[in-house]
Amino acid sequence: MNKIKNFFYFITFIFLLNGVDAYTSETKNLTSIGDKNAKVTVKVFSSLSCPHCAHFHGEVFEKLKKEFIDTNYVKFEHHSFPLDLQALSAEKVLKCFQDNEKKFNFLNEVYAKQESWF
Repeated sequence: MNKIKNFFYFITFIFLLNGVDAYTSETKNLTSIGDKNAKVTVKVFSSLSCPHCAHFHGEVFEKLKKEFIDTNYVKFEHHSFPLDLQALSAEKVLKCFQDNEKKFNFLNEVYAKQESWF
């Protein structure tokens, strides 16, 4: 019985380590803009093929960026929520960029030209 208990603890420990590693890699490759120490973090889950997400990015995000992100009040995070294969493919390309400024430039282009590629 003790061996089973120890084995269970070992497996639990391995899963916890795996979760920590996944969290670390996610935060390292996070698509974000703004002060990392800002008191407010806006997390947006969007699909690059969603017309409503494109409208938000083109209209609301630009105002949010000008008034709150550029003044270091807010940190903005883009989280992928692909609704189809086109959005998933675009998210794969987005993940290739290391620099967040380049990532957001890519997001701007994808959303601005969404109707032509979708």
